[in-house]
Amino acid sequence: RRTPILSVGELTTRSERDIRSHRKMASRFWNCAVWMTCLCAFLVEHGACDAPTCEKIESSPCLPERADKVTFEITSFTVNSLKKDCTNADAISACVNDLKIDGCQEEERRQLQLLKDGLRSTRDSLCHENLFQSMNEWNRCLNKTMLDVCLREYNYEQKTLEETGRLTRDEKECRYGEYACYLKSGEGCPSTSPATKAVKDVYNTNLDLHNCPRFDGSSGKQRCDAERYLGCFERAVENVRFPNTHEDKSLAKDCNVLESVDSCTKYMETGGCSDESKQRLQYLKSDFASLRTHICDQNPKTSALELNQCLDKNAMESCVKLASYDLCSHDHYNCFLNATTKCTRDSPAMKAVHDSFNTHLNLKNCSRIDCNDGNSGITTPLDLKNCSRIDSNDGNDGITTPLDLKNCSRIDCNDGNGGITTSPKILLTLAALCISLFPLRK
Repeated sequence: RRTPILSVGELTTRSERDIRSHRKMASRFWNCAVWMTCLCAFLVEHGACDAPTCEKIESSPCLPERADKVTFEITSFTVNSLKKDCTNADAISACVNDLKIDGCQEEERRQLQLLKDGLRSTRDSLCHENLFQSMNEWNRCLNKTMLDVCLREYNYEQKTLEETGRLTRDEKECRYGEYACYLKSGEGCPSTSPATKAVKDVYNTNLDLHNCPRFDGSSGKQRCDAERYLGCFERAVENVRFPNTHEDKSLAKDCNVLESVDSCTKYMETGGCSDESKQRLQYLKSDFASLRTHICDQNPKTSALELNQCLDKNAMESCVKLASYDLCSHDHYNCFLNATTKCTRDSPAMKAVHDSFNTHLNLKNCSRIDCNDGNSGITTPLDLKNCSRIDSNDGNDGITTPLDLKNCSRIDCNDGNGGITTSPKILLTLAALCISLFPLRK
């Protein structure tokens, strides 16, 4: 008989040992599960077990329209209003600071982090212990008259852009011109005071909330104030009377108007514009600067008188009657050239008329008169081989240009690249520019 490997008693003992072993193992698994649950609960409480999330600022309860707003009355503040702004800014900053952004796309995360940092800075500025005193001092040095005029002009400018369909999203939402008015009227105030910092921080935060590039470029993006930039030149050209008159007072007034453009564009930025827009603005600045130089010449009256005397008025009038009504046409300039063949070509007045035509054409987004003006070296974005060139310096003593301009190469004012138009006053000014040279009073 074979001896069994294990007897009944041994089997029973082994079975009991296995049961006890399984129980111990089950107990260990259970304890481990309990510990893991507790650990995860602890980590969840501290956010470590959360999946990466991206909480949208638009759907949070932190935005001003869903919470108490920071009004910050810059010129009509009180102690209580500043205290309320401090409280509200602190609440909004704390709310936004709790937003989870680790799951956001890189650009969105950068923008939200910028907003968080900006709100903290705004809160610190509005809660500054010396803000009330600093605001009083800042308001005393603020040029209130300049501020009122600037804001009024800016609001009118916005209305005009909206009526002509040129009001961009950035101009409507960001309102850069409003902040520029405070900068202009506060140029004599301390630049590092708590009040100045508070105004800057509040505006930057508003720009962050509207996803606008910051005014000072600290957001890493540049603005494009092209429409407002063009408006500064547009309004200046509307108020220039040259060549209608050659009186000293009128020319001096024209010079002042042209020089005021620098102040108008001082706080404007074009670095964020398209390459095409930048190029156009560069041409405009170049032609306008040349026009200003010639109008503000030491003796513009003498040159204007000489131009009026050497102009062939009959030839001019006959040519203008046959000229095209197309606002981008160079016909009127060709008429002017043919009527001034006996004039001194490089006189300030002649150059000023040339620059005036180009400035008007630039404002209407038309091709400039010269492919190369021979001075600044700037060329227009045309096919230079086929470009219709009306050169102001061809090496001849007299100016001769073709009267038949039907085959003249030009760029249409409405080429689909922005649809920019100008006011009727400017459009009429160009058409009447050559006619205005006639001695109407005589």
